[in-house]
Amino acid sequence: MTNKDNAVISNKKAVIACDLFLSLRLYHLPEWLQERLKIAFPNVEIIPVNIPNSPQVVEDATVYWGNRITSGIIDSMPELEWIHFGSVGVNRVNVEEVSKRNILITCSKGIVASSMVASALAFMTSLARGLHFNQTLRNDKNMNRDSFDAYFDQIHELSGERCLIVGLGDVGRRLARVCQALEMKVSAIGRTAIGSDLVDNHYTLDQISIAVSDADYVFNLLPLTVDTERIFSQNVFEHMKSSAFFINMDIEPLELCLNLQEQEEDDIFIGQIWDKGRLIHLPLIQFKS
Repeated sequence: MTNKDNAVISNKKAVIACDLFLSLRLYHLPEWLQERLKIAFPNVEIIPVNIPNSPQVVEDATVYWGNRITSGIIDSMPELEWIHFGSVGVNRVNVEEVSKRNILITCSKGIVASSMVASALAFMTSLARGLHFNQTLRNDKNMNRDSFDAYFDQIHELSGERCLIVGLGDVGRRLARVCQALEMKVSAIGRTAIGSDLVDNHYTLDQISIAVSDADYVFNLLPLTVDTERIFSQNVFEHMKSSAFFINMDIEPLELCLNLQEQEEDDIFIGQIWDKGRLIHLPLIQFKS
């Protein structure tokens, strides 16, 4: 944004409507970054919108920056030329409609890839070593060697296990490399069956029931689109091994990805695990990749 002397990069004028001013630090532009932006782009005005105590739109803004935009907001901003998401997914806008207005759409691809892989690894290692059983027993104040022995046969190594990565993008490729380093077998699902030295088997979306059948861990990394919405049907889960784990790393609530006959009424969190027919809710931060 600024060069090594903190000099001005551009004097171009612009008005940016930005929703990254929430109280949660994950969704708030840090003060140091706001100051650097002012120095680098002195004629660019960043106006908080679509948050408590702020207007929903700024009619003369040419740029929208954030994650909370809606079709109604887009319709109310006649000067809009550019939408930039703080995430990878851009499903909050109707691409076809904004294309008619020649609005540019960009995203923040790759900025949290390493963080998501670290979380995926944490899920796998904790499940493999039974830490979720450990926590359940601790919550029941019943954690001891005798009670944990009931889960003895469900504790295992990662070496030799098969991980199915559904969505082989930036995060999927990094995760595949980590799994290979752990001596795991890796399969992947993508839109097309492109060969890769990162995976043993590559499937397309219409082969998902076959792909899940021998997987020990299934990671959902698919963005929510018309093609992927409710791709995980009851039939898909019925094809999974009874001992398999399903881990949702997508930015969308799991209830939007699933197509099950019975849904739980609890709130759905990112990082859920389908464990032998049960959804384990983990109160984890929602990664905006």
